[in-house]
Amino acid sequence: VPTRIHTALELAGSQSLSSALIPIECVLRNGVTQAELVQLHDAPLDRRRRPGSASLASAIRHMSRKSGSALESCSRGLMIESGLPRPEQQVSFTIQGYRYYVDFFWREFGIIGEADGEAKFDEGGVAQFAQHRRQARLQTLGLTVVRWGWPELDPEPTPWLNGLRQVLR
Repeated sequence: VPTRIHTALELAGSQSLSSALIPIECVLRNGVTQAELVQLHDAPLDRRRRPGSASLASAIRHMSRKSGSALESCSRGLMIESGLPRPEQQVSFTIQGYRYYVDFFWREFGIIGEADGEAKFDEGGVAQFAQHRRQARLQTLGLTVVRWGWPELDPEPTPWLNGLRQVLR
């Protein structure tokens, strides 16, 4: 019977880095035992003669427990693949008594990156209004906030990557 680790590895093994990080980091987000973590780290050696072993090794090398969603995993993978500067993940800011965690932070550029999935937006607009207020508070620190979602990444992420590259200059 395949385990969740085996399933994640099978899904990741034949994908680009940006896609391979999605199942691997999903497993990490949902908690792994020490034995499962060892199994993840050993997977590239165990599968070295199988197709996709190089992309799997790259995904294991770059995996992060801090990716909060598939969109964040994919975004970070695309950043790595395109040679963009590596952001910090889930950085905390406290402003006016409110604590905010941002998806990505390029400290040296003063840039925050927010990967917005559709779950953040409700029909009544309450969540969207909260996001605008949050962004305004973060900007009071002199930071620039850049937002994107799945439509910017799929099917062609090149315009998004080029735009992000320009902002980071």
